Amino acid sequence: MITLSEKHKLYYYFSYILFYGFKYGCSFDFLERRLSSSSIIKTIEKQNDCNFLYDSTLSDSIKEIYGLVQLFDDDIVAQSVYSLWISEAYLKLLFEYRKPLSYLFLYIPLKEMLRLFSPYHEMDWTHLYAEFERRVEQTSLLRAILDKENVSINKLSQLTGISKNTLTTYLVDERLRAASFENIYKIANVLELDIDIFADHINAYNEGEISDNLIKNNDLLSTIALYMVSYYSSDISNRKYVYDNKEKIYKYKDLRLKVLFTSNNKEAKETDSINLEADRLIEEYAKHIKKEERKNYVIIINESNQISNSLSPYKKWLNFGFERIFILNSENIICIKEDYWKSNVSISVVENIKNRVIS
Repeated sequence: MITLSEKHKLYYYFSYILFYGFKYGCSFDFLERRLSSSSIIKTIEKQNDCNFLYDSTLSDSIKEIYGLVQLFDDDIVAQSVYSLWISEAYLKLLFEYRKPLSYLFLYIPLKEMLRLFSPYHEMDWTHLYAEFERRVEQTSLLRAILDKENVSINKLSQLTGISKNTLTTYLVDERLRAASFENIYKIANVLELDIDIFADHINAYNEGEISDNLIKNNDLLSTIALYMVSYYSSDISNRKYVYDNKEKIYKYKDLRLKVLFTSNNKEAKETDSINLEADRLIEEYAKHIKKEERKNYVIIINESNQISNSLSPYKKWLNFGFERIFILNSENIICIKEDYWKSNVSISVVENIKNRVIS
């Protein structure tokens, strides 16, 4: 739990970071995206603590958020009144409503908070709370998101594969709160949003709930598999694959991407040998595609029954003629193609869902 004295330290710490962004002309959109995705804010939101204040410096935080070293001396920051007030305003809203910063920016963007400084900075904080609640009641969450992202219901339907009628019902907050986790994830994924923006409170989507949904839902797993592969392969991320619910495959022009699943095994062991079940799956799938058409297919094997560490046993899969094949498990992403690329970066599906990278 964050103490009162620690909250005051947070207000000043956050205000320095804001001051830096204002001083060096960062756009409001840039500031909102970088701040919302920063590990500092995630620590405050999720863990409700500020231990990082004792483990890192202001320069460390500025470097993480802005990608630059601190360009001014501490004594130059004769803390501007407006950046301190804005810092305290957002953090008070966060603590009061347990909503992520991305949600707060949606209803009171930085530009608007600057405008509210003049009428509200000498008033009691309850006036700001009332203003925030008024804005939330005025516009539904999905409508606010679509307006900010400049995306229509029709476009969102195309991107997610969710019907226009279903998405239209989500324009009512009560219906959106009742939406399936799968649909919530799809919307968050295509719009590059932190999934917690849809939650009733910050910790609503816990790891257990996400994991249960993953195990039970192959369509959702397919979406996550594509996201993971796109994260490590820029040419695939540039393709605007759309999921065909009927055929259970992703399509982009004449290109296809198919995710195949091995049986789930929570006791999966690391090995350098071939996965016999995956071997059977891909061989059976290849039989249904003409050899000359396989070059247009990317195959992802979601390997839940084994953790593969070696490429060697899988090189024979090159003979199938697919554009490339990925093996995805809880430790690696392995890509099988002519140059035998492998990512050695350890991955966590849950963390990659929650901590979206904004370049």
